[in-house]
Amino acid sequence: MAIAEASPLDMTQREPDFVTALGRVRPKDEIIVVSGSSSTENARVAELLVREGDSVQSGEIIAILDNFERLQATLLEAETDVSFAQAELDRAEAGDAKQGQIAAQEAHIEDLRGQFEGKVAIQKATIARLEAELDNAKNEYERMLPLAGEGAISTSTIESRRLDVVTLQEDIRGARARLEEILDSYPNQILEARSTLANLQEVRPVDVNVARAKLEQALAAVEKAEAELELAYVRSPINGRVLKVHTFPGETIGSEGILELAQTQTMYVIGEVYETDIDRVRVGQTVSVTHSMFETELRGTVEQIGAQVGKKDVLSSDPSLDVDARVVEVKIRLNPEDSQTVSNLINLQVEIKINMDSQPKNPS
Repeated sequence: MAIAEASPLDMTQREPDFVTALGRVRPKDEIIVVSGSSSTENARVAELLVREGDSVQSGEIIAILDNFERLQATLLEAETDVSFAQAELDRAEAGDAKQGQIAAQEAHIEDLRGQFEGKVAIQKATIARLEAELDNAKNEYERMLPLAGEGAISTSTIESRRLDVVTLQEDIRGARARLEEILDSYPNQILEARSTLANLQEVRPVDVNVARAKLEQALAAVEKAEAELELAYVRSPINGRVLKVHTFPGETIGSEGILELAQTQTMYVIGEVYETDIDRVRVGQTVSVTHSMFETELRGTVEQIGAQVGKKDVLSSDPSLDVDARVVEVKIRLNPEDSQTVSNLINLQVEIKINMDSQPKNPS
């Protein structure tokens, strides 16, 4: 008996053995914007130790902020205070607390006086240097103004000279404020130190405890200074690759952060499967990924199926397709050898084909 052939209607009603969709290339996790600590607001980048495309390790220093030297000086000062506090404790425990404290306090006063005179001199020299630079910048700006009016110099050039003047004026104001701070704080510290020296008493049993408390306080100050200095180092939070640098040495860190990082060792494709097809998609199915720039198909596996239906993010160049179609995102992990092919092509639009014949086996 002859076997009846399938009618053309039966053939058209058979579901295809694959589901197609558009997708976009993404790294394993979200792209990370590295900005440094929130306490470094308005900080500038002093050194940038990586370039776009560099691979970095978690904890690796990728940038140093411009407050590094100031925080380092604060740490050195705190460490000096520890040495001083340790000396006081040693003398107190040796039973010579009075003489030791007197000598140490005198040395401390001399140290404060030296710091005061030195910092005043340095700050005044800084102001003088900045003022000289400002004069030069003003002269250069005024010299170029007529040339700019004649069109001999570009607008960007004259604007750059004007910004140089404004920046130096701001730096001078900051330096003068720092000088006023030094002039206000150090004389008071010296007076307090002299008062302490004048009121030193005979060695008492509690002097050891007092000296030990001062040492603990100084050690805590060192820990605080170390923590603050660490914030001047911007470290990579992950093992990944530098995708884009937004802030270069000398620039203030803005809302875009210093740079963008991503884990590109394992790449994914986020496919947008129509809601009418999503019931056929299963975790573990194999996927083919194509693009005109690929010589061969890339391979991957469905790793996760989204739980929400939304509008398409990836738009096709075909104007006949419904841009308001409802889709579900499917996360597809590319094979290791294919991940390297697209590691520099984040957000590339690709076409995917999910193989229905590769249904994952149910566990027995």
